[in-house]
Amino acid sequence: MKRNIDSLNKRYFYKLFTGLISLPIQLIVQSIIPRALGPIAYGQFNFLSHSFSQIIGFFDSGLTYAYYTKLSGDLENKVLINYFYKLIFILSVLLILVTTGILLLNLEIYIWPDQKIIFIYMALFWALINYYSSTINKTIDAYGLTSHGELIKIAQKVFSLVLILSLYFFFKLDLFSYFLYHYLIIILFIVGGFILLKRKGVNLSEPISLTKLQLKKLSRYFWSYSSPMIVFSFVVMIANVLDYWLLQRFSGSVQQGYFGLSYKIAAICFIFTGAMTPLIIREFSASFKNNKVSEIKSLFLKNVPLLYTISAAISIFLCLQGELITQLIGGEKFEDAWLAISLMALYPIHQTYGQLSGSVFYATGQTKLYRNIEVTVMILGIIVSFLLIGPQKFYGFNLGALGLAIKMLLIQFLSVNIQLYYNSKHLNLDFKKLLGHQILIVIVFFIFALSSNFISDIILNNDLLLFIFSGVIYIFLTLLLIYNFPFLISIKKIKILKAEAIVIKKIKGLIKNVSQ
Repeated sequence: MKRNIDSLNKRYFYKLFTGLISLPIQLIVQSIIPRALGPIAYGQFNFLSHSFSQIIGFFDSGLTYAYYTKLSGDLENKVLINYFYKLIFILSVLLILVTTGILLLNLEIYIWPDQKIIFIYMALFWALINYYSSTINKTIDAYGLTSHGELIKIAQKVFSLVLILSLYFFFKLDLFSYFLYHYLIIILFIVGGFILLKRKGVNLSEPISLTKLQLKKLSRYFWSYSSPMIVFSFVVMIANVLDYWLLQRFSGSVQQGYFGLSYKIAAICFIFTGAMTPLIIREFSASFKNNKVSEIKSLFLKNVPLLYTISAAISIFLCLQGELITQLIGGEKFEDAWLAISLMALYPIHQTYGQLSGSVFYATGQTKLYRNIEVTVMILGIIVSFLLIGPQKFYGFNLGALGLAIKMLLIQFLSVNIQLYYNSKHLNLDFKKLLGHQILIVIVFFIFALSSNFISDIILNNDLLLFIFSGVIYIFLTLLLIYNFPFLISIKKIKILKAEAIVIKKIKGLIKNVSQ
């Protein structure tokens, strides 16, 4: 069957368009949910949902990446699809049995302290359907059907806004109904994605009998790809669950809620650059399958500095507006979370780098090296978490959500740059130049953001107007920087000039048409 794969630019455009639609919706939704739930219930959802997300990550142990990588290079492999979904169904049943066993043995009081059993099960179901949604999204991207998939996401986002407004104004929005809200919007995407793939000739539920040889071959592939990741995934699960457990145990649900809100705001900052990440991973995989390492190098140098610069520009501006953003989104109940929110706004800067740099390890099959790097950094992270979150009687700093935010930034910076060092060796890149680019961009945008705030403070008194006006100044300075130094985002000056000429031509044409 012939595949009509969208171009990379078209796929990214649709991802970006979804991000632009999602941004105001996410801001509205995130300004309602924390206010309605309050820090305690919001913290409980954050704690439970994160715990099960990490547990599923361990059960997956890179299987999804193995599936996505292989499917991207072999789109006609229906046997692979059938095998993979049977495999993750078995893992899902196993996770349900493990969770039930924990509850029957009353171990939940240690693993999920102060949480009701019904919410533990609801969080488990949330994590499972979210996992299936993620695999369907990867299947859509692998087949180059991103533009169609993003239209489903836009419908999902609009539906989520209508639903949350209805719950808030006409019904009761509590932790129970908040879980139900997530079920509905996730299932909407699963159903939409399933129908899309089926119409394009990819039936996820098509019954296919696998031969013993096929079973053996696919099992060997997934095991060779994922077995080095089992230890890594276990350490990641322990480290990440322990972060939230320490926060819950020593600081309580309120601080958990503070960190949950700061993480959500960081996720909003990641919308634009996160859109491109899975698409580039697909291109990495396809290039490696065809033994074109030079193409991976070219993709890396073309996209990573660009996306890093965009992330830094957004994150640094929001970091210095953290107090105002906290007031607008969280309200009075979350006013003490502003410093954690300000710091976590910086998280997407290296999150972009980390995902793209990490994807090179997956695409090139260097999972053992990736495991060794991450396991070492994660173990160090556990120690840092305890020092920053733990109580003073245990020689900790007892910083709560702020401590976890600091830890996330420090460990991520270390992890990303160790990955970058080894990728630079593998792809023959200039590591010092890439590291210098990171530091230079952050310094420049901090100067821009501080200057914008200073100018706005002199002219205006209203907080909201100050935010908007400083944003306008900041954008102007950013565009001026890119125009004069386009190499910072891996674009040649001639392309900037060509784009400028096209824009001027269209404006002149528009003025001429209006005057006539």
